[in-house]
Amino acid sequence: MRYVICSLLLCFTTGVASAQHALKISTNTRVAPAFRLNHTTHSNAFSSGLKLSVYSFDKAPVELGLYYTRGYDSSVAFSYGVMLAFIFDVYKRHRLKLGAANGRLKMDQYKNEYKEGGIQEDNLHKTYFAYLEWEWLFAKRLSLFARAGYRFLESETTTLHNERMETIPGTGREIPVYDREKNTRFYGSGVEFGVGLSVTID
Repeated sequence: MRYVICSLLLCFTTGVASAQHALKISTNTRVAPAFRLNHTTHSNAFSSGLKLSVYSFDKAPVELGLYYTRGYDSSVAFSYGVMLAFIFDVYKRHRLKLGAANGRLKMDQYKNEYKEGGIQEDNLHKTYFAYLEWEWLFAKRLSLFARAGYRFLESETTTLHNERMETIPGTGREIPVYDREKNTRFYGSGVEFGVGLSVTID
């Protein structure tokens, strides 16, 4: 999905000059009251990020964008991905957006145990986010927005079993080896609320 959106975004930015298009830069702050990450739930997890998006009402009431986010917890390095939203004009300077985002959550701290029963977590989780956004265009190029949505995460963990010793040829050194049991989990990470400011560049 992210490759398709990136391709469409490139087409929009290099499209026909006569089309009515706009480039938007946004900054936002979010809070997740109960942010679930693997088997741990973090209360009031804050994050902040940037988004670069483009839309063209001549072609379709659709917004395509790229995002970068930091925060949530000290174990998270950053998050990045692509998004797509359908835009609805509701009243004068007010808009509603129904969107979805797909990306990756890069971990800075994660389990990497090498022992019997040890758990090894992946350091790059898949993330999916569905949201509803209200936008108020209070000036020609400036707008405020509020967003609410729900995030899903997909991660992979490996559990080590059946420890045994094997000898390295030529050295005589023995090392432990294990059978590996992989488990992919898809789970709800929780609701998120956010506010932000956007600047439009025609």
